[in-house]
Amino acid sequence: TLLHAAEFQLSSSRSKISINESVTLQLTAVGSVDGDLDLSVLDADFDIINQSTSSNIQYINGDFSKSKVWNLTLMPKRIGILTIPPLCSGSDCSNSTMLIVEQQNTSNNEAATVMLEAEVSSDNVVAQQQLIYTVRLLFRQSLLQAGLDEVKPEGVEATVHLLGEDLRYEADRGNWRYNVIERKYALFPQHEGQLHLPPVRFNGQVESNNNSRRNSPFGGFRQAGEIVRLRSEAIDVTVSAPPVNAAQQPWLPAERITIDDAWQQTAPTLTVGEPATRTIVTSAVGLTAAQLPELNIVAPASFKSYPDKTVRDDQVSGLGVTGTMTQKVAFVPTQAGTFTLPEIGLKWWDVKAKKWRRERTEAIKVEVLPAQRLASTQAVTAVPLAPTPPPAPIAKQPVTLTADASATANDQPATLWIWISVVCALGWIVTLLLLLRLRQQRRKDAVEPTIADDASISTNKARAELIRWAKANDAAQTRTALLTWCAAVAPDIAAETFIQQLDLPLRQQIEALNSALYSSAAGKTWSGAELVQELEMWLADSNKKESAALPDFYPGG
Repeated sequence: TLLHAAEFQLSSSRSKISINESVTLQLTAVGSVDGDLDLSVLDADFDIINQSTSSNIQYINGDFSKSKVWNLTLMPKRIGILTIPPLCSGSDCSNSTMLIVEQQNTSNNEAATVMLEAEVSSDNVVAQQQLIYTVRLLFRQSLLQAGLDEVKPEGVEATVHLLGEDLRYEADRGNWRYNVIERKYALFPQHEGQLHLPPVRFNGQVESNNNSRRNSPFGGFRQAGEIVRLRSEAIDVTVSAPPVNAAQQPWLPAERITIDDAWQQTAPTLTVGEPATRTIVTSAVGLTAAQLPELNIVAPASFKSYPDKTVRDDQVSGLGVTGTMTQKVAFVPTQAGTFTLPEIGLKWWDVKAKKWRRERTEAIKVEVLPAQRLASTQAVTAVPLAPTPPPAPIAKQPVTLTADASATANDQPATLWIWISVVCALGWIVTLLLLLRLRQQRRKDAVEPTIADDASISTNKARAELIRWAKANDAAQTRTALLTWCAAVAPDIAAETFIQQLDLPLRQQIEALNSALYSSAAGKTWSGAELVQELEMWLADSNKKESAALPDFYPGG
């Protein structure tokens, strides 16, 4: 006859186990089962790590019988006397049974095939201090499968950072040598309280050491290994509140903090109008980069500063987290001289010495040189030759002819012609010299307006280059063209001084250019259209002012 009601029988493989051991339940149902087995009643005290079912139907001498068997492998969640409640399928239920779960038996650890250890760097920390949590899996037989739960702190809100890759090595425990897989975490509890670290559970399978399996005719096939379920010890950590005066400055509990400034080693020599980048790197052992506050990098009044975007990075190792913050600031001096850059520093809490410390850089003296000016064109002035004085006039002496001097009188025409030739030659030389002097004077008069024209052409060319690069939105080339234009318009003063004399709208556009040039984040989006507009308006106003200053060619009255 067909059985319409099932009889359930629940049995346990053991009545007493360790917290790190599993127990196998067998539930047998004889008869017709109404529905699926409800296993949710086990969730409060047990983890189901394996389950299987089998069915059997028999027909003997006209009697029909049916049975179903469930095999469940359970792992206890806590220590104590646990009740395995009745398991039901529909309206049919099994009996209940008791299970005693004890603390792990440390005397058996030396012979254990697999062990799980957990420890913390300190059982008492201050809020936001780094806490190192270490988990070690030790095994003497090869692992076929392995899985480790994640760390889930309770009681106090905490951030968890995995410290790199798992570390593998060998270690001795008692008389045995184990392979070790070590995993470390950095925990940062955010406020005071009791931090509870629940047991970390290991689920795995180790290679079976059964000789009968190795010698069986099926030895060529992989045999199922031994299932291992372990859990570490629970750990509680006391988290203390920060010191009372911590509210007066950023709370930075660290093992060590350093501030590195390249200018501390060799102070640079700066030049008016030329940018120089100062890089400050802050490193904190035991803090994340996000916890570090930006340093206040102050420049003298005669400097303009353009900070770049702060870069933060975390470096992890077996010792914990080291947060690094990099700040870059472009300094542009506006006048020459010797200046002092003030010290940079911050206060932090030394978690080892349990006291306040201050890390700082020294003040730096820097030399600022005047801006390099463009060489001005010098006019070449010709030196006129000194005029040659005219020859002294020749006095004419009266000539008296006598009978005795007839021969001398006959030679007089020849001598006269010689003197006439000398006078003509001297007159020709004087005329030539006067012509040369006149020619040189005309050259001098022609050179001066040419030099003025060249200066005008140079200024116009510099202005055209400035406008061209600004319209092309090239910040670096625009800055170079701006300095060239300033030197052409005002060759006798520094570019930064001349810029300060410009109208406010144009100065603001130049400031925007500098900010874009010295800040990598902003430089990608700079547009020179407004700079061109303000420059052209300034030029138009300057031309009007110059025209108004000219004297009237037709004064009234």
